[in-house]
Amino acid sequence: MPAGNLLAPIIKVLVASTAHITTEASTAFEVPVGVDTYQIVLRFTTVTGTSPTCDAQLQTSFDAGTTYIGLPIRSTQVTAAGLIYWVFKLGLGGNEVALESPAAATGGTLAKNCIFDPTKMRVNFTIGGTNPSFTVTILGFFSPKSGRGSGY
Repeated sequence: MPAGNLLAPIIKVLVASTAHITTEASTAFEVPVGVDTYQIVLRFTTVTGTSPTCDAQLQTSFDAGTTYIGLPIRSTQVTAAGLIYWVFKLGLGGNEVALESPAAATGGTLAKNCIFDPTKMRVNFTIGGTNPSFTVTILGFFSPKSGRGSGY
């Protein structure tokens, strides 16, 4: 395939670098509509405190941003600087005709394709430890569907 036929990925900073010191959610953000694949990257640049822990879960709102619910997309527990990647699609795949909702925002890695509102997204951080602080930037990498454009 000639290079001119390739669609460039959409790359965005969704939430600028922010320090989180208690259990809380990020600011809300939106992701592009009409893309093939979503990749959210949590870049933890600074982690301080005694035995700091952070569990992250992707959330969406179905009521215009009043109430957010957890999606079946969450990370392993973060204890040091590093990267967390979530790669998923909007909707359910053929092998995911039914799935159980996550019981909690913690409990290990979980990443399933799911239904969500691309215009109302955020990440919830469950933080523990003594005087913990996690500085994180939320990035998005999106693959446009062929022939559709980015819509962003």
